[in-house]
Amino acid sequence: MGVRAGEVLASLDAGAIGKAMLDAAQAARIGVTVTLVDAGAPRNVYVNDAAADIMGWPIEELFEGDPLSHIALQDRARALERLQRRTAGEQGQASYELDIIRKDGTLVPVELTATSATVEGRRAVVAFIVDLSARRAAEQQRLHNEARFRELIESAPEAIGIVRGGRFVYVNPAYLTVLGYPDPESLYRVPLLEMLDPDQETVRSARELDTIERHKRQPPQVYTVRRHDGATVQLEVSSVYFEYEGRPSVLSIGRDVTERKLLERRLAQADRLASLGTLAAGVAHEINNPLAYVMLNLEWVSRKLPSVHNDAASLDGLMMMLGEARQGVERVSTIVRELRSFSRLEGETRCRVDLRAVAESAIKIVGHEIRHRARVHTSYEPVGPVLASEARLEQVVVNLLLNAAQALPEERAGDNEIRV
Repeated sequence: MGVRAGEVLASLDAGAIGKAMLDAAQAARIGVTVTLVDAGAPRNVYVNDAAADIMGWPIEELFEGDPLSHIALQDRARALERLQRRTAGEQGQASYELDIIRKDGTLVPVELTATSATVEGRRAVVAFIVDLSARRAAEQQRLHNEARFRELIESAPEAIGIVRGGRFVYVNPAYLTVLGYPDPESLYRVPLLEMLDPDQETVRSARELDTIERHKRQPPQVYTVRRHDGATVQLEVSSVYFEYEGRPSVLSIGRDVTERKLLERRLAQADRLASLGTLAAGVAHEINNPLAYVMLNLEWVSRKLPSVHNDAASLDGLMMMLGEARQGVERVSTIVRELRSFSRLEGETRCRVDLRAVAESAIKIVGHEIRHRARVHTSYEPVGPVLASEARLEQVVVNLLLNAAQALPEERAGDNEIRV
């Protein structure tokens, strides 16, 4: 219980402190001291075992001399000022941290909570002392870990940022580079809705809410982001829940995929051109046939034209030949138009697409490849337009038709059928 415990406990006014409280403090390893402060130098009249252990002095020596002598020099003036206020009659409770000098010269950080009491009618201060060594060590370790974490994030080649409330609250240098901002503060002032298209901001805000409320990891999402200089960049972003500065936030890991998306578009174009290579011979035949009768008809017209002044039959023949020539030219024009549509370079542009028109166009493009191998049977149900890339859908249908045609033997063309 500590030296003079019974004497002090018997002298304390009822309600100020009691034996049960001292026993509980000792069990919790909370130091307790009672110091007289009414006149002259302050003097300890009670010190429990926990206080002696925390302060690193024998209990007997803590009763000798000035209690303030055990406080580190940098904290002694502050402790004296508080003690003088107590001596002047200040009441109430106050807590503060300071360092105690142990007998071996080491310092121990403590939290001291003082309250006023009376001992045999004299003013006294009851102090509860808690060792902060473990807490300080944990705090220092936390600060070290945070500093190390920040160092790693700052030097990471990936763009890493923290989002809260629709804004960045932290970004590493890599993110600044990707978005082209001169410093973090100028980026923090810009809400994300100003950097994204409205439909993409709707997706982003929904992902942020889902991440924070459900702690759900979000799959990669590609955004078209406006940089500080007004240019755009394709940014693939993954998001996870993260507590930053004690508040729920979203850790955002971004990757500039502008070049990758450009390469994907080029590969898609190469795929279409490869299909065109496969179709080249058939397309040449498709164009040559109408061109041949266009040329023959025009030659016939050029021979007949001088002698048709009053010959109605010859004039009707000329008109029929010109009509056929026109149909041939229209056929060539249609083929060329379909091929140009199929081969054009297209990015991620989406529009309202008629699926039936896409299928019909693809069938026309590969018609010569299929004609000698199978019959094409079409059956279309009514369906509304879909939001898609017309060229990419057409590429899919062309590839499927070519695969089907190449899988069928030519010798059984009359029996083979491809259903669309």
